[in-house]
Amino acid sequence: RLAFARIAAAPTPPDVVLAHALHQAPRLSPGAWPVAVYLPGPPHARYVDDLRKADALISDGWAARQLPAMIGRPVDNVVKGVDIAVFTPSGPNLRDALGLRQKRVVIAVTRLVPIKNLHLLLAAIARARATDPAIVLVLVGDGPLRAELEARAAALGIADAVRFAGYVPQAETAAWYRTADLFALSSDFDNSPNVVLEAMASGLPIVATDVGGLRDYVTPPEGGSLTPKGEAEAFAAAMLSWLSNREQAAAAGHYNRLEAVARFSWKVSAANMLAVYQRVVDQFARRRPVARAS
Repeated sequence: RLAFARIAAAPTPPDVVLAHALHQAPRLSPGAWPVAVYLPGPPHARYVDDLRKADALISDGWAARQLPAMIGRPVDNVVKGVDIAVFTPSGPNLRDALGLRQKRVVIAVTRLVPIKNLHLLLAAIARARATDPAIVLVLVGDGPLRAELEARAAALGIADAVRFAGYVPQAETAAWYRTADLFALSSDFDNSPNVVLEAMASGLPIVATDVGGLRDYVTPPEGGSLTPKGEAEAFAAAMLSWLSNREQAAAAGHYNRLEAVARFSWKVSAANMLAVYQRVVDQFARRRPVARAS
């Protein structure tokens, strides 16, 4: 209500209001402007009636496919974009600074939380290193499980092969991607992870668990591998396959870069979102009664 009051007090009225995960917005709107709601995931059942009042519902990935049946109305699928000018295969990296010149580097950019299942990734790294001791994992990100994961790496005998980089500002992550040979995502669920798009734009092959919306982005075998959820052995085998064949990995990275530019750039994403806005504004204008001349 406060947000709508501030919008109403603004000198210029909006063409459309986008509420990000504010499911009550369509019900609380004064009706002066069309309201679209962005849904990052499934809403609580108590908000379904509110969401049906929206002028548009927007999501992407797994959620965009599943939510129409849950809510009982269409959901526009607008895939997130990535800055292809920042995340590129060429540019500075941290390989020398981190002493990784002779290593085969796997990178994961992630929150250190249970749903990311980094225990699986550590187990897979331990298995892969039994075949190739030059493999190193760089973990970019922080979270409540850091101490637990550090202890697990030590217990697996790979403490010296796992670099915990901690939190890195998003604007500085491009160089970290370029430090790696392979990007890994071991999540138990991910709807539409931005980090996969960033890795693709950076020209990396992807190994990820086959969950959520990952198949909307990763195309196996051209761009990487998708392995069954929770299977460390399969994850390790996929990583070894890409890391042991530089030509194959380079081809996959090139494929992913082209995909990022053609399908997932900010320009493409913005154009898709703008098309939804334009449709909503036009439909609202046709529904709204024309004020009578005084």
